[in-house]
Amino acid sequence: PPPSPPPPPPASQCGVGVQSAGKLAGNYARFYVHGAQLTGVSNGRGLNIVLVSGTTFEVVEHAWFDTFTSSDEADAMVSYLEALSCPSCYVLVGAKDEASSSLTSAAYSALASVLGATVTADTLCYRCSYALVSRLGGELLAEEVGADTSEVASADWMHAACPAPPPSPPPPPPASQCGVGVQSAGKLAGNYARFYVHGAQLTGVSNGRGLNIVLVSGTTFEVVEHAWFDTFTSSDEADAMVSYLEALSCPSCYVLVGAKDEASSSLTSAAYSALASVLGATVTADTLCYRCSYALVSRLGGELLAEEVGADTSEVASADWMHAACPAPPPSPPP
Repeated sequence: PPPSPPPPPPASQCGVGVQSAGKLAGNYARFYVHGAQLTGVSNGRGLNIVLVSGTTFEVVEHAWFDTFTSSDEADAMVSYLEALSCPSCYVLVGAKDEASSSLTSAAYSALASVLGATVTADTLCYRCSYALVSRLGGELLAEEVGADTSEVASADWMHAACPAPPPSPPPPPPASQCGVGVQSAGKLAGNYARFYVHGAQLTGVSNGRGLNIVLVSGTTFEVVEHAWFDTFTSSDEADAMVSYLEALSCPSCYVLVGAKDEASSSLTSAAYSALASVLGATVTADTLCYRCSYALVSRLGGELLAEEVGADTSEVASADWMHAACPAPPPSPPP
């Protein structure tokens, strides 16, 4: 029988690891964070890739390419690697079953240039195991290629001590205050957009990837309308947001804007201009980084009340507009 696989990294250590077993060595690709095996990530024949945040140590994304079957899969992997953008992430790669048959020279070159891999067509044999831990930009941290089809490959990148967890997001505005607020967290900072009225979080409003917009009445403090634009996916979404903003007509309303996940990729110059002219926003393409948080409170016509852009992908952004005292409620309607 094939030898037993090596044990996972000790749970007392902090870091990431990969174990790879070709068809005859166990037939698996396993990924670890702080000694615990990840579940629900790619584990198919060929090469499996998992991105783990270097700050929260949560899985950011994962992908699988059946590089046994077809060179088209190798080409797809090249495109995937070259499009990756997560400087703080660990990139874990593990082969399962058989990964070498359709790996092209372009695929080996991409593994080398993007991840710093040293594996080649001469070193990765048919049904051999392969494990790698890296950071984008060619910073190779650990790599192992099985010497033959019976050998398991392991790659671990461990810290002497666990890094401090990221800071908790700021608490919501105190319920004793009256006004409106926004909290935004990009993908790596918590992945949410939250909206508050008088310290209470709103429910049932937009909370999708990209930019979320909520209009709140300045007299009743009730939600007037809300919208969501996936400005990560397509510039068409950015154009739709421009049309939406330019058509708004609610002079007494507060306009709350919160980014979730990733909002910058497809924001156009016209979108930044509309945010500036309609809401008074100061955010630009130079200040809103990939997967950064963004929160704004404004009134239509360019009256900016509060705005914050996350300095990096781990920072939560908050924007609050509070009154010293709660305004009197509107009079009851006549009977």
